[in-house]
Amino acid sequence: MKPGPKHARLRRVPGIDGLRGLAVIAVLLYHFFRPTFDGGFLGVDIFFVLSGFLITSLLIRERATTGRVSLKNFWIRRIRRILPAAFTVMFVVAAITLIIAGNSQVQMGSQMLAILTFSNNWVQIIQSHSYFADTVPQVFSHYWSLSVEEQFYVLWPLFFVGLCALGARRKHWLVITALIATMSATLMAILYTPGVDPTRVYYGTDTHAFGLILGAFLAFWMSSRSASPLADSWPKYQTEPRFRKTLQVNSVIALLALIALCIFLPDQSAITYRGGIVVASLLTALVLFTIVQEIGPIHHIFQSRVLRWIGVRSFSLYLWHWPLIVIISEPFRAHGEQYSLIAGFIALAIAVPLSAFWYKYIETPFRRKGIKATFKALFAPIAHMRYKKARGVRSIIIFLVSLLTIGLGIASGITAPSESQIERDLQALRARGTSGRPGLARLWQPDLEERSFPAGEDITALGDSVMLASLPELEKAFPGIYVNADVSRFWSWAPLHIAQMKQAKTLDHFVVIGLGTNGVAAPGEIDAVMRELGSDRVVVLITPYGDRPWMDKSQQQVRDAARKYPNVYLADWHGAVLKDPTVVREDGIHPGEKGGRLYARLIRNALLRWVNYGSTVANAQ
Repeated sequence: MKPGPKHARLRRVPGIDGLRGLAVIAVLLYHFFRPTFDGGFLGVDIFFVLSGFLITSLLIRERATTGRVSLKNFWIRRIRRILPAAFTVMFVVAAITLIIAGNSQVQMGSQMLAILTFSNNWVQIIQSHSYFADTVPQVFSHYWSLSVEEQFYVLWPLFFVGLCALGARRKHWLVITALIATMSATLMAILYTPGVDPTRVYYGTDTHAFGLILGAFLAFWMSSRSASPLADSWPKYQTEPRFRKTLQVNSVIALLALIALCIFLPDQSAITYRGGIVVASLLTALVLFTIVQEIGPIHHIFQSRVLRWIGVRSFSLYLWHWPLIVIISEPFRAHGEQYSLIAGFIALAIAVPLSAFWYKYIETPFRRKGIKATFKALFAPIAHMRYKKARGVRSIIIFLVSLLTIGLGIASGITAPSESQIERDLQALRARGTSGRPGLARLWQPDLEERSFPAGEDITALGDSVMLASLPELEKAFPGIYVNADVSRFWSWAPLHIAQMKQAKTLDHFVVIGLGTNGVAAPGEIDAVMRELGSDRVVVLITPYGDRPWMDKSQQQVRDAARKYPNVYLADWHGAVLKDPTVVREDGIHPGEKGGRLYARLIRNALLRWVNYGSTVANAQ
């Protein structure tokens, strides 16, 4: 038998596993214990820099030692490394969601298809899912980063081979990778829009590839071009003692700065997408350079047994942690931060041992032996039960459990609902259309000396899906009220609609407006609404509530309007929900029956302040 083609191996650097450990710890803290660790999402960017560095180093070393790159062998190794663990977690989680039959099963079929086609990030973008706050968190939303890496693994080797064939050398590659990384980071900064959910720029391969390419830049800078397969893959530079000392100090500063960013960098602010993530990636590259060079205290820090143990199992830990927190926190989601912390500790207690099991029995066998050899080792004893009964029985059990899990997972994908129960309830309310009479508004000439509480026939309510969810309770509290509410409604809808109602003489004297849940008002939009309403109408503005990147600004806009206009009275929905989070449903946004009653009561209280001559300043508090 002819020996197989030789391929270069990278020098084993234990500190790299330690850096992986730091990355996955950051991600876990971010997902399990938000908002305490706001910047933990940067753990993904640490992974990106590492992946770009290691993958590109492999390509460089293979071409240097063999004169070519075997794309087939490269992709086989990536398949063995990634797909068995990723697909088995997918089928097990899908089976679990079928059994528990909760909101975690929503859109399971499209999620699984996106994973199988390496397109999870783009599918989520197309479906307008949010990484930072979603009505129904998807159990596989964290696969977005895996999809970005898989796309890189497919396209980057082709790009590498193509440009090498055209004669690209090290100096050319340094310029090319620097340009690509700069273009990607610039595109993220340009496409980011303040006050809008940043998921598109965060998920996009085009806007978030700079970490991978920065890692590639570092690989071209450090990797040996020696033709000997025994050569050090990353030669240790013989530098002056002064430079080594400077590097040691700077790398410690870089690590401290990176940790600070992982704790404090907001996940939804302009600074994050216009330089923050890029800075974190550059700091990671500097720390990685020091680790590979095995210089100074950084080298010793990341050789920690704990960090390395976690880092070695980081892939399985990453795959498992998010489905666990989504499933476990579902019953707790609407009951406040203290319950989410409990869910986080439970998920952490399960994720660590489960990931260790997955690493030992799924990741390692498939990576070392290959898919065919691993399946043979698992199931071949079935054919020899007469000689090795114990092993044969074990193989049969593994086979049946695997078959059952795959079957349940497929069934989960096929039978998965396309909408959550909340979304179905909202659709049912939408189907009813607007509430109240479509006729002319009553002429209202209030007695300013003796104000009386308005009847429902004198109230027009315009709002978004939060008001829509409160519709039954609004109708009970204000019989005859006219309610026009719908999902995904923004402030931009209101001025024209109010003008049309005025022209048709259907706009009542008392107007309730509940907008801002889906985004901030553009400059001048709330003023345009107030101009259309005029100063003679009594207006109730409702402060929005929810976990959205724009919510603080949206709430402040409503409060500012209540201070600015004498005829505006505030219904503080946001403040009321903070006092009792149980009034909203499991999505943390839409009110249930209890919340609907509170929503209506807040509007009634605002109108009572008008009746009792309440001042605008007091109403805006």
